[in-house]
Amino acid sequence: MLKRTLCLILSAITILSVSVCSVATAAEPEETTAEYVSETDDGIIPYVTSPSDGQKPIGPEEPVDETMALLASLVKKFPAGKYWNHMGSKTNSPDTYTNTPCASHKGCSWAEGACSCNSFDRSIQCMGYAHKIAYDITGASPRDQFKKYYTLNVNNLRVGDVIRFRNNGHSICVTGVSGTKISFTDCNWDYKCGIRWGVMDISYIKSRGFTYVLHLEGNDRKNTDLYFFEHLGDYEEKIPENAEVWVMSDSNLNVRDKASTSGKKVGTIPAGSTFYVTEKVHTDDYLWGYVYCNGIKGWAALNYSEYESGIWQTPDITNAENEYVGYKLSFSWNAVDGASYYLFRLYDESKKVIKQFNVYGATETELKVDGEGKYYAKVYSRSKHNSSWVLGGKLITFNVKAPEPVKITGISLPATFGMAYGESKVLEAAVEPADNTEELKWESSAPEIVSVEDGTLKALSCGKATVYCKNPDGTVSASCTVTVTPENVTNIAVVAEETKTDCITFTWNAISYADSYDIHRYNAETKKYVKIGTSKIAKYTDKTAEEGHSYYYLVRACDKTESGTFRGANTKVKLASRPPKVTGLTQNYSSTGKIRLVWDEAQNATVYVVYKYDSANKKYIKVSLPKETTVTLTVAPGEGAYYRVYAATKANGKYLYSAASDKVYTLAGPEKAVVTASSTNKGTATVSWDACTNVYRYYVFRYTGSAWERIAILRSDVTEYTDTELKSGENYTYRVRAVSKKAGKASYGAYSENVTVKVK
Repeated sequence: MLKRTLCLILSAITILSVSVCSVATAAEPEETTAEYVSETDDGIIPYVTSPSDGQKPIGPEEPVDETMALLASLVKKFPAGKYWNHMGSKTNSPDTYTNTPCASHKGCSWAEGACSCNSFDRSIQCMGYAHKIAYDITGASPRDQFKKYYTLNVNNLRVGDVIRFRNNGHSICVTGVSGTKISFTDCNWDYKCGIRWGVMDISYIKSRGFTYVLHLEGNDRKNTDLYFFEHLGDYEEKIPENAEVWVMSDSNLNVRDKASTSGKKVGTIPAGSTFYVTEKVHTDDYLWGYVYCNGIKGWAALNYSEYESGIWQTPDITNAENEYVGYKLSFSWNAVDGASYYLFRLYDESKKVIKQFNVYGATETELKVDGEGKYYAKVYSRSKHNSSWVLGGKLITFNVKAPEPVKITGISLPATFGMAYGESKVLEAAVEPADNTEELKWESSAPEIVSVEDGTLKALSCGKATVYCKNPDGTVSASCTVTVTPENVTNIAVVAEETKTDCITFTWNAISYADSYDIHRYNAETKKYVKIGTSKIAKYTDKTAEEGHSYYYLVRACDKTESGTFRGANTKVKLASRPPKVTGLTQNYSSTGKIRLVWDEAQNATVYVVYKYDSANKKYIKVSLPKETTVTLTVAPGEGAYYRVYAATKANGKYLYSAASDKVYTLAGPEKAVVTASSTNKGTATVSWDACTNVYRYYVFRYTGSAWERIAILRSDVTEYTDTELKSGENYTYRVRAVSKKAGKASYGAYSENVTVKVK
């Protein structure tokens, strides 16, 4: 029995070597000298001998539950006396053990394969092992999900907690709690990664440099039978006899309390583990199974695992014939519950895969083989969630024989067929009967113009050729006249620098073999395209275009051959001449720091470009792109400047500009005056303001009750005005406006704020 085996192995261990376990950090030093202690000295009652007649289990008996079953499975998974390492392999293997102790811990880190020690949860040796056991019990990472406590209270300990002691030098995982004692498991006490299961008094931990406890919040597992190792058989899982055997792939699998991705997680099936399935349902696009694994029971998605044995569906081909006559074959197979799609494979006589494809939404397929012979076929069911779920059906064998020949009795082709130079096209032949087994023969009367292979034509030069399609002995045939014309003209674009108001110059991509190009223009009156010229080069100037107009053109390439001139398809494009010069430019409004320009509409203009003369740099600069024939600009108060406007139209992605308008001088309104008013003498009111820059005159206004009346025009050096002959006790309201004047042009600033004064 396992109990006796464990006892015999561990009873041979009389001296336990104590070491400091490495943690997942290269900076932490390792001890090089082992400390040797006796069983009494280290405070441990190990699982090496059976209890004496007078020794009783500590604590009350506990009924068999999932915690006990889980612990029993872990004792089997990591037996006492074995070694938690991967000696003899370079691959980290935290779910296995070996019979060989570690030879050296030199160069160890938690990185996979760094030394012979196993690693888990970014830790190795005692810490990695304790974290691994805690993870198998709780399904959570101690490093990332457990909470750290710095006090040790036996009443708060639970199965799966990790205790760190010996001055942060050793880790153990709690497997049971009763009174002042705990059962535990650890490794590397012997400095060779040896595995132990034992019992320890809590006082010993406190006396040996207790550091911290890692605890998963909500974990309430508690085992009071500290000698459960004596009764492992009582706790082993009882798997139903009809259970199927499944094997987990290379990742962990969550177990939930219901068959749904929204179910609560109740445990984890480690990668590579064997588990059992007793019931299956198909929901949420998953195949769910009720599983048993190491004391864990619940629902898991089987899409992420592989079926090993038991009663289960396989996609067996059901309609295969021993012998097929003809090369078109059809197959159907049994559906597999939960399969997302199927993989069909066809093998040749040597069982080499010659065809492979996926089948979605069906359990049947058709295919064609290349010839006679012996073939094999097999279907696999696949899951869209994980391709590792592959259930293969039976491999079937069948033979294929060539069909009896069926001769062609009729062939028809279109009378004519058009192609562009350099183009490839398939010429479809209608053949009777449709199920004939003869191969068609194709010929071209001028292969230098049109080549043909299995009905695929390729245009090699401009001209005409006759393509023939025949049966093998030439007794049945049809023909088609194929005309090859130049390819289409592309990238027609206006040459902006050569296009004037009374002409349009445009270019296109040259065609190397073309002799000339035809140019047509649309006539709006006749509603027809009229040829207006021919060009020997990929450029043309329409000198009859009027200013400010757009036109539609057709351009096509021509190739002159011995059998005639062949013209390509027309390429249509809309092009425009330059708009006419902008006229009527003037300033019609000014205010403080603002001017407004207006001008006459230019025919065919889509946008206008406003330029301002920069006197400092002695050049005009672009300041606005209005679409209308007016624009309001913000400038410095009292600023004077020259402006010009261009009309522009967009053609083929480029703007064509008109000639510049005549320049116009503008003057912005001066600053807005800041005004105050007072009355110090009877019958008078005095209005005052701050001096403004660039001022020619000041206008003073008084409100009459229904309108504003200008009552004074003052020089630029006057900033005060006294209004007389007023009625005492009455209120009077005033405002002031500054005026600029340059180059014979006057410009008005904004009105000041209104001020009201009561006259004495």
